[in-house]
Amino acid sequence: MSDFKLTPRLCALALACTLSAWAQAATLDTADQGKVARASIGFTTLALDAAATEVSLNTAAFKSASSETRSFAWFAVPDSPQPYASVTLSLTVNQQAEAGAGHFSVHALASPFAAFQTSFSGAATPERTALFNDLADGDEYASATGVAGDGERLSFVLGPQALAALNAARGGYFGLGFEGDGGQIVIPGVPIDSSGTLVLSGIQLEVTAVPEPQSWAMLGLGALCAAGAARRRART
Repeated sequence: MSDFKLTPRLCALALACTLSAWAQAATLDTADQGKVARASIGFTTLALDAAATEVSLNTAAFKSASSETRSFAWFAVPDSPQPYASVTLSLTVNQQAEAGAGHFSVHALASPFAAFQTSFSGAATPERTALFNDLADGDEYASATGVAGDGERLSFVLGPQALAALNAARGGYFGLGFEGDGGQIVIPGVPIDSSGTLVLSGIQLEVTAVPEPQSWAMLGLGALCAAGAARRRART
């Protein structure tokens, strides 16, 4: 039986396999997104259009107790055999009207994915109100202040709470709620959702899975190759 030798070709192959196995990152686009609008003029109404996909929020200069829009984004999470080790949220912020810098926050959702798949418009029933409140009442995952809304791309590394929720959602859906500074004012002749709002687009999650056991083995082989190559160089 011949002796096993760590040839340069074997080392290169081991390192290539290590890197490909180690880099288990994936980009998740939204499976569903939209908004829930609340209006309070005499009485309170709530509206969700399940077919709409715009994600818009309020800006600091357009606060009003009479109206508010909150948004949501859902992601289909691959059923990875290994838990995810990190999750990063990225999005682009645009502004529909000159209204000054805005602020928004990102929250956990307690309501299930199915709750956002039915359109409604009308009186603020307890169920609709709970859904609207859920978009801002959950744990805060991230926030941004002084957002100009000029097409800037923002990224947020989400913490342990979001990571735990993401892992619990493997094979299902992971949701995020978005809240702005407050309500919108109603300008005569201007649709309520087109004045003084921040529009979030290109919402994505970058997730990285914990390396599988064989990846650790390949990493060890790669390190062994590197050590062997270093020893050979030292001898020569």
